[in-house]
Formats: sequence, structure tokens, C-alpha cells
Amino acid sequence: MKKNRIIIAFIALSLLLGCGKDNEENGLVYIQSDNIAAGEKLELNTDYTFTYESNKRVKSQAWTLEVFTQNNEAIEIPSFSGNTHAFIVNLPSIEEIDHREDFSRKESGMLRSRVLLTGVFEDGKLFKESFEVELPYKPQKPDLYVESIEDRWEDMVSDVIIGFSSHHDVTTYIFSQQEKDSRFILFQNFVGNINAYSLEGLYMDFGYIFKVRAKNQYGESEEAILEIGGDPDYYKH
Repeated sequence: MKKNRIIIAFIALSLLLGCGKDNEENGLVYIQSDNIAAGEKLELNTDYTFTYESNKRVKSQAWTLEVFTQNNEAIEIPSFSGNTHAFIVNLPSIEEIDHREDFSRKESGMLRSRVLLTGVFEDGKLFKESFEVELPYKPQKPDLYVESIEDRWEDMVSDVIIGFSSHHDVTTYIFSQQEKDSRFILFQNFVGNINAYSLEGLYMDFGYIFKVRAKNQYGESEEAILEIGGDPDYYKH
């Protein structure tokens, strides 16, 4: 038993030393930041500093911030600065990214991004390491749907519950409705986690159009539109 333990310990030590030698030969680069964790969302007008550690001497390096398009292609945002010691990211304006022609943000919601470090060790070997982050953005167009319809046949009206939801951070939903062939009326602003609205006494033979926009600190989404009713014979069925 004691002999077996010695053999196992020797094998484990050999593997450990082997891994250490491999890391030393191939190089190990670690990116870190003092004020944001991997996967978190960058905020506007805030400096984020990224530095790195390496177990090999680095001859040259280059920092970039990449944003991924809807086709999952990476583009570089050129307005950020880097130097030989650290990379500083600051988002002065969300429009600076919105106005680029490289990609459409209409349905993208939050954009994946990463701080990318590439370079060359003194022995000539290349390296590439990245730090994943998220860019802030206004919500995407919310989902808008009929949750339920309860018909009151004796009164020839209906009670309708309209549901709406977003896949991203939302502070307010802006809800409006219109009877067909009339003007739109801003009906209600919903603040917080409310994601449904009850409407009583609708005349489904008239028909209605509903619009909902989602809003957060970065802007408003496109409108989601839902049409219901409009059948003159609705209450004759």
C-alpha cells in the first residue's frame, strides 16, 4: 500500500511539473481589470482599465475593443486608446457606435463585445487573449401578444388582456391604443416589471391597434404593433 502511494504521488508530481513546463514554453497571458468583471456591462462615461500578466517576456502588444455584428463578425471600434502598459475603454456616447454602418442594431439588443490583447513574446511566438464584456444599449422591440379574450355576449363587448415583454433591461413600457380609423391615444406608461394590461369593454367588431415601446436609460425601442378585432360579425358567431 505504501509503495502504491509513492508511485501515485510521483505520477502526480510529474504531471504537475510537465504542465508547468508546457505553460512556460507556450506562454501564459492573463487579462484583468480592477473595476469590471468578465461578462459585465460597460457603462457610459466611465474609464475601464485592463492590464495583463504574463509568465514570459513580451516584445510587443496591441489592445483593441471588438464588437460583434448580427452575423457574429467582429469589428473594431477605433475611437479607443491603448498603450504598452494598459488599455483604457471609455464609452462617451452610445451614438458613436449606433451610427456605424458596419452593422444594424435594430434587433440586436445587447451587443457582445470583448477587449482583445494580441502580441508577440520575445521568443517570437504569437499570443491572443480576450476579456468578454457587454455594451449597453436601448431595449429591442418587445414581444406583444393577446394573453386572453373574454367575450360578454349579452353586452356585445369583450375584456382583453394584452401581454408584453422584453429580453433586456426595461424601466418603462409605453402603451398606446387606437380604434381603427381614429387617432392613436397614449394610453398608459408602465413603470417596473408590469408586463400585462387589462382592457374592459372593447368592441371587437370595431377593431383596435395597440402599440408598445420599451424604454431604459439608453433610449426607446422600436414599436411593437398588434391588431385585434375588426370583424363586423364578431358577436354574431
